[in-house]
Amino acid sequence: MRVAIFDSGTGGLSIFSRFIETFPWVDTTYLGDALNFPYGTKDTKQLLRIIERIIAFFKSENYDYVLIACNTASIIYERYLKNRYDQFVFDVIQSTALEACSLSFNNRIGVIGTEYTIKSCIYEETIKRINPCCDVLSLECSDLVGMCEQTDQNEQIDAYIKNRFSIFKKEEIDTFILGCTHYNVLYHKLNQYFNYRVNIISSGYALVSTMRFNHDEQNKKGHYQIYTTGDKCDFKSKKDGLHANLEQIKVNFLNL
Repeated sequence: MRVAIFDSGTGGLSIFSRFIETFPWVDTTYLGDALNFPYGTKDTKQLLRIIERIIAFFKSENYDYVLIACNTASIIYERYLKNRYDQFVFDVIQSTALEACSLSFNNRIGVIGTEYTIKSCIYEETIKRINPCCDVLSLECSDLVGMCEQTDQNEQIDAYIKNRFSIFKKEEIDTFILGCTHYNVLYHKLNQYFNYRVNIISSGYALVSTMRFNHDEQNKKGHYQIYTTGDKCDFKSKKDGLHANLEQIKVNFLNL
């Protein structure tokens, strides 16, 4: 069994980490498409070209499944590519929205995401299909993506959260979707900010929990690979700083 996971940078590494922890026997490859980072500020035509090329590459390499560990890329897949690659590619939107709806008691859900994700209204649409009674408050936070790629931005991130997220407290949301996988590294900070009174939903984790694979292979150890389309030394530095548990996995360059 071979599974590929991709994102525009280090954000999807949180999904990769959760995946290999859940399915350690599966051969798993991660691609951080740093050459095209960030996805969230690009237009649809650019994103469609980038994302279809990546999916087609993994299909040509005989992978069994591809997980899109990126909300922006997931929107492109859902709206333009799903009919072509259904049952081969899985995205984070539906599972994340389902988890949020299942945990919200007051039907007030907050969402943060990139410019592309928020403008698409994908979470409002998906959540309303699941539960028409839900109110969704969305906030575009593209500039937060770059901060989450660094290990020395704690003070800046704390100030950003304090200055911009008070609206969610005012509106009394009880569930908060991190609508970009880069934001998953902020889980503990946001729990503290909301005084542990809000359900923080890390996008992509619900997708991993819904997947099922052949139990016959559980006795074998999977082979793990990490690639980047950018500078591999820079990507390794970020990976090791943000995900110490992945430090032993080498980063290789992929010309895609």
